[in-house]
Formats: sequence, structure tokens, C-alpha cells
Amino acid sequence: TKNVFRVARLRLPWLITTFFGSMLSAAILSAFNRTLQEIIILTSFVPVITAMGGNIGSQTATIIVRGLAVGYINTGKLKNTLLREIGVASVMGFVVGLIVSLIAILWHGQPLLGLILGLSMISAIIVASMTGSIAPFLFEKLKIDPAIAAGPLVTTANDATGIAIYLGLATLLLKWIH
Repeated sequence: TKNVFRVARLRLPWLITTFFGSMLSAAILSAFNRTLQEIIILTSFVPVITAMGGNIGSQTATIIVRGLAVGYINTGKLKNTLLREIGVASVMGFVVGLIVSLIAILWHGQPLLGLILGLSMISAIIVASMTGSIAPFLFEKLKIDPAIAAGPLVTTANDATGIAIYLGLATLLLKWIH
């Protein structure tokens, strides 16, 4: 039991930090209340945006953490690693963005919704990959174990940024169209 409490003590600060980050996501959703009321269908795709951002960010962070742990990557390679991951994320974002756009158009018959989702997905995935790349390097520099801190923080940050990108773009395009 002593070991259980020790491990919990190491993990808990990051989980509490991410709890407050999740409250930021709730505040962002609340800030876009008017947009969500205007086009309620936007709400149904929030989990898609946050899930993909979280998945990409976590996947990227895991790859970087592993690379740092085994010595394949070092903190001096941040720029090269970041550029490579942005390239990979751009390809994945385009593919997933195209898929979600087509699903939105076929499911709801709304090309504007497809455009909003596609552009948001591409942007959210690129930002998520950047966050997932930078966080482990930052934690390594700060002498904080990136294996414990990066995953929860990256996922929470990507939830907030994904929602902000998606609903911000939706609000912008809706104003432009009306």
C-alpha cells in the first residue's frame, strides 16, 4: 500500500492539472453557446474533434517519450522532430479531414458543415501533433518525467485547442455566410 500511495502522489498533480484544463474546455464550449444554439448539429462533432486531437497528440507524445528514453531522440533534435511530426500530421489531418467532411456531407447534407469539420480537423491534428512533440521535450528539460506528465497534459490541451479551433472556425464562417 505504501507503493500505491507513492505512485498516486506522483500521478495526482498531473490529473488535477488536467481537471482544471478540462474546465477550460467547458468554458470554451460555453463561450460558443450562441454558435452552438444557431447550428446545434455542430455539437455532435465535438467528440470527434477532441478524440482525434487527443489521440494524435498522445500518439505523438508517446513516440517522442519512447525516443527520449531509448536515446533515439535527444533534446537537441526538437526542431527536426517537430518538422517531421508536422509533416506527418499534415498528411493524417488531410486524410481524416477529408473523411469527416464526406461523412458530414452525406449524413447531414450540409457542405458548409463538411468544410468546417474538414478544416478544423486538419488544424486540430497539426496543433495536437505539435503539442505532443513539444511537451515531452519541455518536461525533459524541466527534469519532469515526460512519461507521467506528457500524456494527460497533451490530451487536455488538445481538447481545449480542438474545441476552440472548431467552434472558432464555425463562428467565423457562419458570420461570413450570413
